[in-house]
Amino acid sequence: MRVIFLFIICFVSLVCCGQEEFTISGTLKGFTDGNIFILKPNGNEWDTLAVARMEKGSFELRGKESGIAMADLVIAGQGEQKFMLEKGQFIVRGEKGNISIEGGEAQKLYNCFQAISSAMTRKEDLLTKEYYAAKESKDERVMKQLLDDLDQLLLEWHIKENELIKANPDAYVSAFVIYTAMNTMHFENFMLVSLKKHLNYELLREKFMLLGEQGKKTEYGRIVADYVAEQERVVIGALAPDFEITTPDGESISLYALDGKVKLIDFWASWCGPCRQENPNVVKIYNKFRGKGLEILGISLDSDKKEWTDAIRKDGLRWKHGAELKGWKSSVVQLYKVRSVPCTILLDENNRIVAKNLRGKELEKKIEELLKNE
Repeated sequence: MRVIFLFIICFVSLVCCGQEEFTISGTLKGFTDGNIFILKPNGNEWDTLAVARMEKGSFELRGKESGIAMADLVIAGQGEQKFMLEKGQFIVRGEKGNISIEGGEAQKLYNCFQAISSAMTRKEDLLTKEYYAAKESKDERVMKQLLDDLDQLLLEWHIKENELIKANPDAYVSAFVIYTAMNTMHFENFMLVSLKKHLNYELLREKFMLLGEQGKKTEYGRIVADYVAEQERVVIGALAPDFEITTPDGESISLYALDGKVKLIDFWASWCGPCRQENPNVVKIYNKFRGKGLEILGISLDSDKKEWTDAIRKDGLRWKHGAELKGWKSSVVQLYKVRSVPCTILLDENNRIVAKNLRGKELEKKIEELLKNE
């Protein structure tokens, strides 16, 4: 019996040794008394690591966590703040909309990334306001310059983040920042109105390649690594994967069976405003080059067949079309990792991807160049 008791004591000690204590003390302004939590993501759920009562803006949270983890400081019904949790002391200060958290080395690095993001976002907001003011006054010269300035700002943003990742290649925080950037590429975020060019795969891959071996092995590093591996199958230079899809007439058509010196896969939808605005440009390009070897296969993200076919007819889209009528769950959309529409993928006669996401004049110029080389 004594041996069993000692075994239980040793087992509990070993389990506890795997957990490191943290203490989070805070003084906040502008919040009402209530519960405050530390939550940690666990798949699609959240684990509660600590709970305390905040009174007159003061609180103290205690708990245990192994290693480093992204966590949320949640003030019930009043706000939340992400931070990097690990063993040790944390100090929380500020007021609604402006909370700062100081803690261990991981949190210090995370604060550096946040400082870059905050500074760049302020500049972006200012340029955006100036752009719309120029648009109101119909000053196209200033509008163009401001769009160029926004593109340059985004590039500067990436350079600053990349410098920090390069200096901390194996940090859990660096992997988390890249994972966060990857999530901005999700189509729901692309639907937000923004003037700046969104993060593309090439820029994301550049960030990922800056990670060291340990950084790539972290929880978030592995998620990004899987995403990069999937994307590599449809990057420029890769052989486009073949697929079959149903036409409006109920027939089956495959990408490889499409006969053309240059092929354009055009992902679009009847409900997509930018797609419908771009359609006249695609019609113009098709009419110009269809007799010279261009073929287009439109892949719709529609779920309603009538809305899809009505849009084809109204917009005069005379090329071949296909849809599974499953929206974003379409297997072809998943196969080509489409995150936003309109999305164009240009292929040569050997079905190799030669360009992606070109529109208007850029798309026309590239097709003309490819056909001249045939």
